[in-house]
Formats: sequence, C-alpha cells, structure tokens
Amino acid sequence: MDPNIVTVRIVGTGRMGGAMATTLQESGFDLVVWNRTTSKAEELAAGLGARVATGPDEVARLADLVVCSLSDDAALRSVYGDAGGIVGGSR
Repeated sequence: MDPNIVTVRIVGTGRMGGAMATTLQESGFDLVVWNRTTSKAEELAAGLGARVATGPDEVARLADLVVCSLSDDAALRSVYGDAGGIVGGSR
C-alpha cells in the first residue's frame, strides 16, 4: 500500500493494536487512533505523533481502511454496531 494514497485508522490501541499502529506510522501512513479508554489512545498518539478520533464513527468516516484490535466479541459488536459505531460512520 502507498501511504500517500491510503488512509488507515486503528480501533483498539492495546498491545496488538498499538504495535500495528506503530508499524503503520513508521511506514509513513497518516494515522488516527481510537480506543474505548481514551487515555490509552492519547498516550499512543502522543508517542507516535498521531491523532485521536472522537469515536469509531469518526474513524470510519476518515478511513480507507479500518484496522480493529479489540478484546472480545462484545467489544467488537459494540464498536461496530452501537450508536456512533463504525457501521454508522462508514462511507
């Protein structure tokens, strides 16, 4: 993927999501992150020079590709389907 063409957004900034975000940022992708615990996303974003989205719907509106790394099925269903979720923000 060409980092100048594809916008990538990360939902879930725990161990795995944070590692993926770091690799993508180091590869030159424009990166926006979001996490259910805002402080985790803010901490990662500060270290990477990335931005923090206000919610998963904003992540979807801004992205060509959304990468999700969530802890369990309930978290995934919530982040995708609840009000303000990825599905509602998808273009």
